Amino acid sequence: MDKGNEVFWPIIALFLIITTAIAWVLFTPVMLVCNTTTNTYELSQLGTFSARVIRGEKMEVEFRIFGIKFKPTQDKKTNKKRKKKKSWASSHPLRLARGCMKGVIVKKLTLDIDTGDVITNANLVPVAFFLTNTSQDRFIHINFEGRLLAHLEVKIKLYIILIAIIKNKLKR
Repeated sequence: MDKGNEVFWPIIALFLIITTAIAWVLFTPVMLVCNTTTNTYELSQLGTFSARVIRGEKMEVEFRIFGIKFKPTQDKKTNKKRKKKKSWASSHPLRLARGCMKGVIVKKLTLDIDTGDVITNANLVPVAFFLTNTSQDRFIHINFEGRLLAHLEVKIKLYIILIAIIKNKLKR
């Protein structure tokens, strides 16, 4: 075999593996689940990473990267001065926000709210009725019993957010 081919095929294989990994991270949606009933909050991407916070008597934090479990460590506080960063999106923040919001899809939203004020609750009942009837994925209920429950599932498409950031940078 030619020496050029012996070096060429491993480079192509490495390039394909890296390209596949980048495509997986960009095109696999990130899921955000917040549930106040069970006090669990989770951010995950299938096969890549998972971060979960479970609140109870003691707050538990769990990280998984490619299936490997990590426990956070308590770092000692250091008094380092932070440098101020320039805002790179300061010229068109609304355009950037609008583009990024296209990559965020609310899969499920359940709210059971009591503001503590009877008049405010009564004013919110028609709003909750309208928002619930416009989508089957949303359930918003105003109660007068002091309960506050929320369940939110969000699907985040990273490639759409990346495209919005690139477009914002190019239109400067």
